[in-house]
Amino acid sequence: MKISLILFICIIILGCSSLNSDARSGKPCFKAESCDQLIYDIIQANWLIPENVKSGLVTGIRIELNDSAEVQSVIVIKPSSNDQMDESLIQAVKESSPFIELFGLADNEYQAFKSFEIGFISMDE
Repeated sequence: MKISLILFICIIILGCSSLNSDARSGKPCFKAESCDQLIYDIIQANWLIPENVKSGLVTGIRIELNDSAEVQSVIVIKPSSNDQMDESLIQAVKESSPFIELFGLADNEYQAFKSFEIGFISMDE
């Protein structure tokens, strides 16, 4: 019984930790172009789209980071017309912080990432 419980807990922990392992390897990106996609993938992996959101809605956000790559602010610059979707995306960005993968960039490139805009589209699962 004790071994079964331990095995069950290990399966749960390993399964949950691998959910977004592709997006969140922790490895630094060294080029701005690859960082763009990586940041998008990390946020996407943390984004839980509410059930009542129809497919095809677009939300544009501005993300501001500090020198430690932690999210300082998330501003919706293009609302989707669904407040729950917009709020869920803001939450995903905050849960994705810090973006340590950006530490591989040269300082001048990292400075460009301290404030950037990105868009997301709701999709059917």
